[in-house]
Amino acid sequence: MEDDEFEPRSPAEVQLVDLARNSVRSGDEARALWWSQDDTINVVEMDGWGEDRVVRASILEAMLGGYYLDLPPVAEIYLKGAVIQGELSLLGSRRPPGAKIRLESCRVDGLVTAPSNSLGRVEFDGSRFTRAVDLTLTEFHQDVSFRYATFVQPCVFKGATFKGQADFRDASFHSVDFSRAVFERGFYFCRSTVIGASVFASSTFARGADFTSCSFSGPARFVDALAGTFTNVEAGVWYGFRFDDAQFYASTVGPWVAEHISLTGATFHSRCRLELAASMLVANSLQAKEGIHLVVRSDELRLADAQFLKPSIVAAGERAPGRWSEFREAGPMRDPELRHELRVELAKKFGERSSPKNQVFSLSGALVSDLVLEGIDLSNCAFFGVHGLDEIRLDSSCSFGRPPVWTIGRWSVSPYSQRRVLSEEAHWRSTHTRRWPNPKIDVPVAGAPEGYFRSLGRWPQTHRRVLQPTQVAGIYRNLRKSLEDSKDEPEAADFYYGEMEMRRLSARRPRGRHSSSRLENDGVEQVPSRSERWLLAAYWVISGYGLRASRAILAYAVLIVVCAVLFTNQAFARLAPTPDRISSVNVETGEIAYAPGVERTGERGQISFAESLEFSVRESLALLRLPGNPSIITVGTGTVLDMLLRLLGPLLLGLGALAVRGRTKR
Repeated sequence: MEDDEFEPRSPAEVQLVDLARNSVRSGDEARALWWSQDDTINVVEMDGWGEDRVVRASILEAMLGGYYLDLPPVAEIYLKGAVIQGELSLLGSRRPPGAKIRLESCRVDGLVTAPSNSLGRVEFDGSRFTRAVDLTLTEFHQDVSFRYATFVQPCVFKGATFKGQADFRDASFHSVDFSRAVFERGFYFCRSTVIGASVFASSTFARGADFTSCSFSGPARFVDALAGTFTNVEAGVWYGFRFDDAQFYASTVGPWVAEHISLTGATFHSRCRLELAASMLVANSLQAKEGIHLVVRSDELRLADAQFLKPSIVAAGERAPGRWSEFREAGPMRDPELRHELRVELAKKFGERSSPKNQVFSLSGALVSDLVLEGIDLSNCAFFGVHGLDEIRLDSSCSFGRPPVWTIGRWSVSPYSQRRVLSEEAHWRSTHTRRWPNPKIDVPVAGAPEGYFRSLGRWPQTHRRVLQPTQVAGIYRNLRKSLEDSKDEPEAADFYYGEMEMRRLSARRPRGRHSSSRLENDGVEQVPSRSERWLLAAYWVISGYGLRASRAILAYAVLIVVCAVLFTNQAFARLAPTPDRISSVNVETGEIAYAPGVERTGERGQISFAESLEFSVRESLALLRLPGNPSIITVGTGTVLDMLLRLLGPLLLGLGALAVRGRTKR
């Protein structure tokens, strides 16, 4: 290049070169500095900037490369409020390895490239790039900052390596491509906006990625992307992807694979299908305006205060999303060492051989009238405060908790009827029943910082409310209605049983260390009357609320045997007199004379147990006595006992038939 090409032309170039030469004369490293006097600069002002702010890209390249006139390679370039004209190539073979480039609030009118080059610290905070930015395969050895930057044309960081922190907070993109990029430290994309496509396919986030409050108007592709540990000073420790308060406008999002994923406050404006795998998914206050199909492979899900405004599905994934689920030991041949280590770690948890629980811990406050759950574990799920619970759809593959079972030798015994139990009932029983263990809910993490639970949407176990029995009964009632509307009568029977149990036990007081503490209840506790509780207790004992046929049959058998034993006593019954006998017949007139029957007393009047048992069975099968002369006549109290037998026998048989019908109805 001719020297006259590098002669400064604009006032900005003159000042830039003079300051660089002065720094060399003073014995310091060469530094090229220029800044405007504007306190604040906005995008509108940039469009009106004139020639006085122009700095040619060729001059910056020459300063970085060390071939600008008499200057050695500069150690730092700092421009504020300048206009960069021409193609800006950050390539400079003689540039010092630690050279620092800072273009703050500048307007870059040319293409920005750095092909296969290594760069030091780069800062473009507040700058506006009117042409494309292509930093493919660039290796950034120090921190990179594009805060508040605006990219009018596509921005490409394909295959780039960021050894320092990559800060893109509050940036605006036409479209961005980070496919196969490697982020060895934190990646910040908070409050950024992408109008077109966002591609993070096969990217590696060694310390996680923070997408809090970002907005994706176009497709956001994360196929085969991996995320490790992420540290945020304000929110404690986080692992994986963070999309808190993010805005998604496209139907193509994900898939995501990470240790932890946060979608707290995220909004999906279009219906989409999202596949993800994570140890924990926190989606509290998520809003799906047009519905969402969420396919998860996770141990822990939290959907408190989520709003599913249109038909939505939350289903358990059979395998982890993306090609990485087929990972084998040959991975190091394809992946860098860092990526291989992450793939091995995550494959152990979400690979084809793993079996995550897909357990939802909370739906409190969520709107679920249009939600379908498939293959989800709801054994520890909090349902209190859910809106539209009576319209939720539960697939038969969803599971709930069970009453405790004790193993004695080779036998498993339980004093409780086996059925599906809500976590609210389990938590209530743990404070009111000695034989019911305390459920494992929200166990704190040892050594977690103060903001850990707040940032992850997790709360210590002591924060789980103990509800009133009538409140738990209301939850059971809503879930029962939901299953009945789905024509799933057998499964709905379990929730009816739980509802009746809570009504029956509503007057029970807390025990042990809970007896002196006031439970957190809203309003005045509603307790059924004593007579109603006695009626419910009897209903429970004799037939399990009309749902346990064995109890009704057993109660019927006990009733028959007890009555049979009592009828053998002459104080309750005696044998009927012998029938009248023909004593004589008048041949002439045809008149027949009868001799009255003889009363049987003493041993002759004793009723055998077999006769009494047969009589009890016959009497229990009809409300009204059959015509004819019975073989046994009840006396005194026995008459009352006979009436009860004829009343309770059909009742118990009817309850048994009702229980069988409830378990077989479809």
